[in-house]
Amino acid sequence: MANENELILEEFYASSFMQIEKSKPCVIDFTARKKNQNFIEFVGDQATGKSSRLMGILYAMGARFGVEKKFLINETDKAIDEGLKFKWNGKSYHVIVSTSRVEVKVYSEKSDKWTKIDEEPMTFLKEVFGPVSLSPFEVRTMKGKKQIEYFQTVFGSGEDASKKMQKLEKEYDEKFAERRDINRDAKLLTGALEVEPLYQNREASEKRFAKPISADKEKKAYDEKQKANADYDRYKTNLAMMKVDLEEKQGYIETLKQKLAEAEQHEKEISERIKKGDKWMEDNKTIPADFEKANKEWLNLSKNLADYDKWKDILKKEASLTEKQEESLTLTGDLDALNEKILKLTKECIPAVEGLEIKVAVGLDKTNQEEGVFYKGKSISILSESEYVELWCLIYDAAGVNVIVLENLTSMGSDTVATLNALAKGGAQIFASRVDRQQKDVKVVFSSKID
Repeated sequence: MANENELILEEFYASSFMQIEKSKPCVIDFTARKKNQNFIEFVGDQATGKSSRLMGILYAMGARFGVEKKFLINETDKAIDEGLKFKWNGKSYHVIVSTSRVEVKVYSEKSDKWTKIDEEPMTFLKEVFGPVSLSPFEVRTMKGKKQIEYFQTVFGSGEDASKKMQKLEKEYDEKFAERRDINRDAKLLTGALEVEPLYQNREASEKRFAKPISADKEKKAYDEKQKANADYDRYKTNLAMMKVDLEEKQGYIETLKQKLAEAEQHEKEISERIKKGDKWMEDNKTIPADFEKANKEWLNLSKNLADYDKWKDILKKEASLTEKQEESLTLTGDLDALNEKILKLTKECIPAVEGLEIKVAVGLDKTNQEEGVFYKGKSISILSESEYVELWCLIYDAAGVNVIVLENLTSMGSDTVATLNALAKGGAQIFASRVDRQQKDVKVVFSSKID
């Protein structure tokens, strides 16, 4: 951890931040501390501004909370106005915080001027103070998702680590849903194909329909034979009617002698027509058989055409199935890649502590998946106080934490107090609040250890 020769706090001031307002500003002179007084306590009754001072110092050190900025703005002044002065590696720095921005200036003895640093302010502050946050001892009471967000905010690379995780999780869920839908379509297509006899006898179907089937020539021939058959039926009907007519006329000859000449002439005409009809019938007697043959051939061709259309549909469904299967494989690869990115992102915000890991629930069904921060295979939510304190000691050491901020010291157990004293002795600067009902205004207390 950093020592005082590297980082020396000099002054914190605030005129507008949460409960602190211009009419009653706050100034803390850290130079009044004695050597090794690494505990800075804010003592006072409830609602006296202890949390405002703690969070104000944190905010000036570059910490960001899961709280909307509007709740950090003083309601009376409608603004944020605070600053922090310190020395680091032999140089003097001044953090100036306003409602709209954070600036860091460095003092040059040569020019006797304060100038803006070249680095991005938040990046610089994290380099100086390390990861800073409010009361890590409450993390184990959070839900798994909130635990992950805490570690991303405090230990992640960049301010948007949590947003990156949310984006990746959303993309993972979308890919998961897309693959699920594609697999469902593929299953339906597989079921539709497997019940088709043409698909079941695929090899025979491929041979049968190796060449596209066209029935234009056969259709024309069929239409001609169909017309001829209709003509034949018409001739047959007409002939039958003429024969009946002949019989009637012959009867008239017997009963109506007076019309014999007329009847005989009519008989002659009809006889000639019948003769022609018989000849036509003889000449065209193969028409019914030809039509019967053509009808059978057309029915067979119609079945082939129907099967051919069905075969084309089968090939289309099979191509769609192949496409769905390929898309599913691609999406599976995408999900694996996204999962790798998520794991990589979680590892980036976890200090190098053996046994410490983050588990992220991904996909649409997260009900039975573990999520949160785990230590030695157990969720930090079920760690004992001694195990939890041990974990944070390792985290602080691995992350190079210079500043620890806690609320309500009086609620800490003996193991935690002992650990905090050890951390302070090792150089960590610990800011904390303590409730004292008798203290109506906030008092700042510097000490080397707490009881």
